[in-house]
Amino acid sequence: KHQLVASQSMQHESGHNLLEGTLGDSCTAQLASLLYRLAGRLSQFDAQIGISYGMDSFFRRRDKLFVKSIFEFSKGSGQDISKENLQESLQLLGIDRTPDEVDTDFKWADLDETGGIDEDEFYRLALRPSTIEDSLQILPLTGLLASCISFKKLSSAQNTVSELTDDEIIQICERFSEGLKPLLTELRDDMVKARSIRQEKVQVTRFNDAVQMNVGRTEDFFRGLGDLVGAAYPNLNEGMKMEHCSKKGFNQKFKPADHGFLTTPEREYQFAHNPEDCPEEETTDNNSGLKSRTLQKLNTLMETKTVKDGHLREEEVLAVVLYTGPMFKVYNSVL
Repeated sequence: KHQLVASQSMQHESGHNLLEGTLGDSCTAQLASLLYRLAGRLSQFDAQIGISYGMDSFFRRRDKLFVKSIFEFSKGSGQDISKENLQESLQLLGIDRTPDEVDTDFKWADLDETGGIDEDEFYRLALRPSTIEDSLQILPLTGLLASCISFKKLSSAQNTVSELTDDEIIQICERFSEGLKPLLTELRDDMVKARSIRQEKVQVTRFNDAVQMNVGRTEDFFRGLGDLVGAAYPNLNEGMKMEHCSKKGFNQKFKPADHGFLTTPEREYQFAHNPEDCPEEETTDNNSGLKSRTLQKLNTLMETKTVKDGHLREEEVLAVVLYTGPMFKVYNSVL
């Protein structure tokens, strides 16, 4: 264990990776592959190895030259990486996948449907965020880092970063680490609270004589939506706001079938919170002149008998408001 940690530490200091320079020798490369997978297994039982392994994987996946060397090694004499070799190729990047997950990754990455993963597709797959990366995007790490650097008062952000000394970078990293601790602690507490609420509200039922579902297998049902669209943010209100107001597609225009106007996820999120911002013409049917859409404030809906009897939370009511409006078209397209 300690040799592996020391080895990975030296890799970061020297700028060289365990497999770089060895891929020409297939036996050495296979040995390196086994060692790296061993480090991955040990990381489950030792936090020091786990953190080192995760950091090494983070930089491996973003090193285009290294990803290219893994691609060249994995494709062998062929042009692309086959589905059979993809799992081992991802393991060399520090990405552990089950066979089912590899199958999903392959379909996601094989854009041209050639039955193989080319170099560009492999690099895109290497950068694909994991479910935990998605859930951690809610942490304001960019703002925290900017706050740590803000002592350098120069003309532009580019000048500020370019003028940093090595000692200042060390000091910034130390302060960043201090700021990260309360953020991560708060996120952990939110996740514990959210899990507790789910356990209180969800009644688990075991199916002894389950009927095969037309839309998928029984195991697909038990995996849940997280396996399909990623893990939910622990703070659901913040997560929903990010997905509708800042993440990819938030300002993409679309036209629902039963409405004659263009809208965006960001606009619909705004209208759900502030109904008075919705233009009058978007709440009236152009043909009949009748009211086609009624929006109520969330705090008004929270006081209704249905919501109180169901012990619904604000984010659950918000989800209903959004889904019963134009956003149903976006949600259904994803699902």
